[in-house]
Amino acid sequence: MSRSKSLPIFYGLGALLLIIVSCRKDLIAPSDAIAPDKITSWYLSNVEVTQENPFSRLVPDWGNTFVSEDSAKRIYEIRLKNPEKLISIRSMPSPDQIEQQQKSHEIKLLVFEDKKSGKILYGAYMSLESRENIINCRFHYRQLSGFNGSVIYYHFDGRLSNGWTFENGSVKKSIHSISKVAYDGLRSATTGKIMQVTCITGPVAIYNWGCVGAEFHEVCGYHFNRYDYVTECFGDEGLEGELDHPSEPGGGGEYFPPVYNDFPPSEEEILDSIENKPFALFKDVDCNTLRNWLATAKFAADNTSINKLNSLSQNALHGDMSNRVAAIQKIDDAYSTTVNMDYFSVTVSQLPEVNGQRLGPGQFLNYIRTNINSFTNGKAIFDPYSDYGIDDNALWNSTSPKGAILKIDLFGPNDGSVITSYSSTDRWTFTTIYEPIYGEHPVSGNRNFGYTANTDGSYTFYTRGVDRLTSWSGEMFQNSTSIPFNRSDALWTAFQNQIRDFVTQHDGTALINAPEILRPDWDVVKRVIDGKLPLSRLSKNCPD
Repeated sequence: MSRSKSLPIFYGLGALLLIIVSCRKDLIAPSDAIAPDKITSWYLSNVEVTQENPFSRLVPDWGNTFVSEDSAKRIYEIRLKNPEKLISIRSMPSPDQIEQQQKSHEIKLLVFEDKKSGKILYGAYMSLESRENIINCRFHYRQLSGFNGSVIYYHFDGRLSNGWTFENGSVKKSIHSISKVAYDGLRSATTGKIMQVTCITGPVAIYNWGCVGAEFHEVCGYHFNRYDYVTECFGDEGLEGELDHPSEPGGGGEYFPPVYNDFPPSEEEILDSIENKPFALFKDVDCNTLRNWLATAKFAADNTSINKLNSLSQNALHGDMSNRVAAIQKIDDAYSTTVNMDYFSVTVSQLPEVNGQRLGPGQFLNYIRTNINSFTNGKAIFDPYSDYGIDDNALWNSTSPKGAILKIDLFGPNDGSVITSYSSTDRWTFTTIYEPIYGEHPVSGNRNFGYTANTDGSYTFYTRGVDRLTSWSGEMFQNSTSIPFNRSDALWTAFQNQIRDFVTQHDGTALINAPEILRPDWDVVKRVIDGKLPLSRLSKNCPD
């Protein structure tokens, strides 16, 4: 989550009179009730009041609880006492407008309970921003008939999840969280067409009331807290029908929760996950393969790579670093909930001859790297960076290419660039980057190329990748067209084929191995990496 620091914005003392408008009793639905003890217990056990999560400082009014249900969940909606007058604003008002804006905003706590098991699933915050003067208390979670404005959902830890814009109770636009890097890259082209979906980017600002100064000499007003960054999209045709649910009061506008895996998923939950993420794959993989994937995921580029990108930024901006245009794309900062973990390999029993010389394994790997475009079958073209004062042709073609940046012309709608973040005689690593020529790479993560020696004297040459889709548009493409993961799979399948063909055409022997692909939920992978879950959560072949 991106954060910005700013000097406080203060208002006149008349702003002290502002309060969240109370609901009139004649507008309170019959299902309003006191929250059950287990809801309050869950909240008190899980809430952590932190500076980073301003919502955690709001106080639930347990005696003002609205209860609704869908087919699987019971939703408890609790009004929040808001002494800091916290406000989340999708539109960007001038400072003198926030006082009036406060009257048309409300933030509520949502707690979701599984109807069948009675287990509390998760909590969230719902921020309603009305285009009318006063929030009407008849508006509830997914019961927004007649509502005009925006609803933005925040995870229980304060991170922005998603949101919706309504016109007369119908969903017109979807709101997706994006990273600060993605926002900076898109702000120069704020509109664009992607598969009949028109999108604009922008920030969501959070303000809260506070006082500064010594006792009896305090000055009070609204303080800027932070920006979150979003894209807001509406469809030319058909999108509204997908987002609305006419069979339900108000329809549409649901919260997208993070995936929690504190207990083994049931068969039904796995099937639901596959249905919601059609490109997710579930299979048992060899434990050593899994350990190698996790090592690839954990790898972080060192200061050599970071300094190289800082230099690129300085060159591109003529020394002005106020808006960095080159940076590592960390897998932790990507958008998609699914992580791609793939392994494509070829076992070479007899290494090839080149110019009359039988190559050693390290020599053959070096040959593959320096002639990589001969092994992609035209599905990707790798070009050493020669822009903004950087020329990496010689570095890439040397025996130690660490730090070399390559632009990649990918077969498909998006191109991207990588930096060689590691190199040795038996392996090199590409890390995806954001840079000024292609902008963001469609995936964020690392990819290894290397070889391993086998006990029978053969060698296995491979590429191993762990990455996530960088942006919401990438996930949209993946769900609707299977791009880019199917294009990536096709590229590395071609890579296998070209290695085998080269070896056999140069007096060697090679056999393609079946690709190994795992696409689990990133939340599970991250918690395994952090030691919070055992390896067995990703593969039953791992004993722990």
